[in-house]
Amino acid sequence: VTFDNHETLEAHCKLSLVVHVNEPKWLILSLVPESAPSIPSSPVRDETDTEAHPPTLRLKLCLSGPYRPEIKALMSVSGSWFQVVDALASTTSSTLTSITSAWPNKLPTPKIFLVPTVPLAAVVVAILPVLLGIMTVGLPFFLPILVIILTVAVTGLVMGTGLYLSSSSGRDTASIVLGPIMSTFCATSSGQRLLYETGPRPSPVALAETVMPSDMIGQLIVSLVIDFIGSSSYLLPGVGEAFDVAWAPIQTIFLTAMYDKTMPSLKYISFAEEILPFTDVLPSGTLGW
Repeated sequence: VTFDNHETLEAHCKLSLVVHVNEPKWLILSLVPESAPSIPSSPVRDETDTEAHPPTLRLKLCLSGPYRPEIKALMSVSGSWFQVVDALASTTSSTLTSITSAWPNKLPTPKIFLVPTVPLAAVVVAILPVLLGIMTVGLPFFLPILVIILTVAVTGLVMGTGLYLSSSSGRDTASIVLGPIMSTFCATSSGQRLLYETGPRPSPVALAETVMPSDMIGQLIVSLVIDFIGSSSYLLPGVGEAFDVAWAPIQTIFLTAMYDKTMPSLKYISFAEEILPFTDVLPSGTLGW
């Protein structure tokens, strides 16, 4: 910058630390004479400083960059899906409102339901110990049925939660919880390279490093959870080993992100104990911690 007295002033700022793609940012740079030693300028100045302030340059910068093709396609599909859900919600809201307002007036008195409910509850209480005993004795036979029922219930819960989060109110609720997390993730180098065309895509380990804890207690909790998930394949012998094939690379990525700097060999141990049969008893996560 050249002032009226033809003095050349300059400022230095590492933009990669303060400017992110598609995020407008105001910078206040302190200008110094070109001949003076180069001191990196801070984008935030201390207004309580009582000394004379040097000249400043105020800039509003915004790095524009395109989304990656897969991210752009995902955003397009999500936008179309949200429009469909909002349209269905608007057409069915009036019907649901009329039903919920009319039905209570047509339902009989709640006391009438006590007539069949009391005998039914008595029968259930009486035969419940018998059913529990039968299930305990026949656990090997009932376990696959329980797994199927649990799978169906979890699938229904996930679908219902996804449908709710796709609605307008669900998106508002999710933005309150996930908004700060997404903002923090998008401000990282891995998040920027994942979303935008700013260079090579980040590796799975680099992405995991942005979300894995760095404190001792947090790493211990995550390690115990990883070991529990890995050992849960023993619940269904034979079938659980097929689950290990999918879980082995995921576990290895997580442990590499947390412990590769202190124990580089752990990734090989983790993958081997998870992919080989009957070796899940080795707690790789806790060993790394």
